[in-house]
Amino acid sequence: MGVSTHAKGRAGAAFQAMGPTTGGNVITQIAHYSLSADASANDVFQMIKVPIGAVIVGGWIALDSTNAFTFEVGDGADVDRYVPSSSVSASQTMQDFIRDLSGQTSGAGHKYTANDTIDVKITGVTATVALDFTLCVFYVVDGQTGGVVSS
Repeated sequence: MGVSTHAKGRAGAAFQAMGPTTGGNVITQIAHYSLSADASANDVFQMIKVPIGAVIVGGWIALDSTNAFTFEVGDGADVDRYVPSSSVSASQTMQDFIRDLSGQTSGAGHKYTANDTIDVKITGVTATVALDFTLCVFYVVDGQTGGVVSS
């Protein structure tokens, strides 16, 4: 399989990004994808659309793989904004991206100035990989009151 970009889950053309609602609501989107074909290094899976003004307040990715590989979670402007290059062995793993008590953010608090997608990028594959992954993103959108203060 050659290097390519795939719009999957809630990043497909038929799905619209969720925008402003009543004040203070955190929007949660979850998308799941099962990869049965061979993945190639630098394949990008666009998973969740986010609208202009969205402020990411956290999220997580869960993966289950038959072989080792490395991945990143980011967007069109920064491929590892939320999860920098991480290695996964032939097992299950989960990784959070959320503001911690020391103020480290791993991308949390980022405000989008244009429509974009949250993407999973495969950065290295050691062998044929059968892979399931689920991505969850929490965000608020401009026009809401209360909720998250981004610094």
